[in-house]
Amino acid sequence: MFETLQYLQELVKKSGTDDKIYDGMAKDDLSEMVMPVLNIYKYTIALPPTLEFIHKSDSKSTSFRNLGNDFYKRGYYQKALASYNQALLYASKNSTEMKLGYSNRSALFSTLQLGSACINDIEKVFAMGCPIEIKEKLIKRRMEALPLLFDEELHKKIKSGVSRDIADPNAIKYNSLIPCVNSDVNIDSSTDKPKVVASASMKVGSVVGSETAYVSLTSSPNNFVSCHFCQKKALNLIPCEGCCCALFCDEECKKKCMEEYHEDECKIIDAIEDGCLPTINVAIAVKACFKLRRSCKSWNEFITASKNMGSDRIKSSSFKEIYGTNKYSILSINDDRVFVHGTLYNSCFLCAIVLYCLDLTPSYLPKDTFEREQSIKALARVIMFIATYQKVFPIIQNEHNLKLDESYYAEIKNNGLYPFIAKLKHSCSSNLMLATNNNRLVMIAIRPIKKGDELTVPFLWPRLDAPIPKWILNKNSFVNYGTVCGCTRCANDSEDIKNNDQLSEYQREFISQRVDHKNYTHAEISKILAVLDNVRDSKVYNIFYQYFRTNISVFELFNGGNIVLDNSFDRK
Repeated sequence: MFETLQYLQELVKKSGTDDKIYDGMAKDDLSEMVMPVLNIYKYTIALPPTLEFIHKSDSKSTSFRNLGNDFYKRGYYQKALASYNQALLYASKNSTEMKLGYSNRSALFSTLQLGSACINDIEKVFAMGCPIEIKEKLIKRRMEALPLLFDEELHKKIKSGVSRDIADPNAIKYNSLIPCVNSDVNIDSSTDKPKVVASASMKVGSVVGSETAYVSLTSSPNNFVSCHFCQKKALNLIPCEGCCCALFCDEECKKKCMEEYHEDECKIIDAIEDGCLPTINVAIAVKACFKLRRSCKSWNEFITASKNMGSDRIKSSSFKEIYGTNKYSILSINDDRVFVHGTLYNSCFLCAIVLYCLDLTPSYLPKDTFEREQSIKALARVIMFIATYQKVFPIIQNEHNLKLDESYYAEIKNNGLYPFIAKLKHSCSSNLMLATNNNRLVMIAIRPIKKGDELTVPFLWPRLDAPIPKWILNKNSFVNYGTVCGCTRCANDSEDIKNNDQLSEYQREFISQRVDHKNYTHAEISKILAVLDNVRDSKVYNIFYQYFRTNISVFELFNGGNIVLDNSFDRK
């Protein structure tokens, strides 16, 4: 559809507009650098005058279904699943192709002894009106799947119980000021910069809160096996009726996504998903912009909001508006980040593509010429601000591979915006860890937290989770957050695991009474970590931290419900 970012930059340079971009970059209004680029897109013959949207196509649906059949016969089950899902995306509503897509996917699930998934797809076919030629086959397949349901339900209950014993975000009493954390959290405004602190002591293992992503972005090739809204790798995905890109795990996710942003995103999703927005920060900022616009009552309200962002908005807002679930919390982020000019320059070309598409979309923008121009500028400001200053968090999902019968963290990460967590202090010696539950991040205490302590989260990944050299962690934190951790541990290069000589007599005695145990409950492991908190570089702490982390992995696996059929995505 469009060429690469480099091509677009060359196009603008040839037009002599580069100076206008740099002049706009020096101004406070972020739209000033975008509008000259947009005008080039509008009036150049190098770009198509109209968008070539990808429409539903039963013939393409058939092609993808046949491709899925080929992968299925060769035993490449994950590739087969992705192909069947693409067949559903291209099929017109209630068409024969859609029915056959669900039917063939149910055969895949039947082969893998996935009873409920198989039956769910068969019931969709019958709800649409089952073709007579496959009716008998589906009835037989459903009967064969029924005996599998009892064991599946039993395993589901066991997993739910184990997960709750480790962490239960739904059991905590949430905060009236900050709805995504528990009632033992408050804001300390006694210093120049307000801090999120504990208003009561919290034990290791305590669930401090959980935040659902303001918006999330699915990475390829996850987009054909994951829910567009919650990021769950679900088996019975259903297609969007308007586009050929978005799949949802159920009608509830579909409804929420449509209401929050996808109804608008759907109109230009081909531009977003077709490689036109190669940078994650711009692509996810577009989703956030759509959501913010839909939460405003009018274009005038949105335009006003776009002129009050960052530090200025923070100064004039209450703590509830900054840290709570207020619709403008996404704009209440410090904009004092350094070295942003490269991000601004690259983002303005991609932002202009989105505005170019929206300008061609019927009935999205106001008809009045002046109001239309002001609305376009407001969209530019919001997209550029979020793309530049909001922190994008990786969604690192624990998934179960059915063929290998093992679980692991997915190599391909999705991404999300978490306005509250982004405002917490980041530290390599954080007292909180972030557990992933699809598009929901759960904050769990990994150190004893005393009343008045500031809540902190890791930059990218807790130090003991992976043997990553300090310089790489520092580089990654600078790239992602524009800063390098200055904690004692990083400054002194003391992340190496040391011997146990530093343990006190009490700690030695405490550990010796427990070291011979074969099985530790999560509560016992949490207590041990609390006792060893001042010797976190010791070998014994590392051993019990790994036990703790394994339990959190189990929580992520059982709660997330992410399933892959095999590792065929890794094969050519």
